[in-house]
Order: sequence, then structure tokens, then C-alpha cells
Amino acid sequence: MNLSTAAAVDVLNRAEHRLKASVCWWHLLVVAATSPAPIQAAACVHPWVELRTEQSLRAALKSGVIQAVAVHAIPLDDEDMLLRLISALPA
Repeated sequence: MNLSTAAAVDVLNRAEHRLKASVCWWHLLVVAATSPAPIQAAACVHPWVELRTEQSLRAALKSGVIQAVAVHAIPLDDEDMLLRLISALPA
């Protein structure tokens, strides 16, 4: 299962059996407002991820409650779908 909230991590922590879980990379990005000034300039802002959620997901990943980071390769637009995989990779 793919977790995205602190509440989901809490439920998983209370489960009798350890379930396999992942988190989308997007939810692990640094919350810009809580970062030092140099990082704020480059940090990606995702307003729907609260600081508690980010910290909970990171802690769960570090402790092994979440076992993997999900990276989805979804085309961003119609033009992106026209690119062959090799040409879509960063240079």
C-alpha cells in the first residue's frame, strides 16, 4: 500500500501484522517554510503536505515501517508521451 498521511502511518504502527508499505517520493520533499533560508529558495512547495505528515513519513521510512519509495513514471503531457524513454531521460 502507498501511504501519504501521518494518520496512515499511525494505523500501520498499530497493526498486529507488519504490512508492506511505500510512500510516493513527492511526500518526502522538504517543507520550504521550515527549512533554513538557503534551502527555502530551492525547496519545492507542496501545500497539502503538513510538517507532521512529512516528518511521520520520513520517520516511518527510516524505521522500516515503510519499506520503499514509489517513483511513478507518468507522462506529464501529450508531448511527453511522444518521447521515447531514452530521449526522456535527463542528459
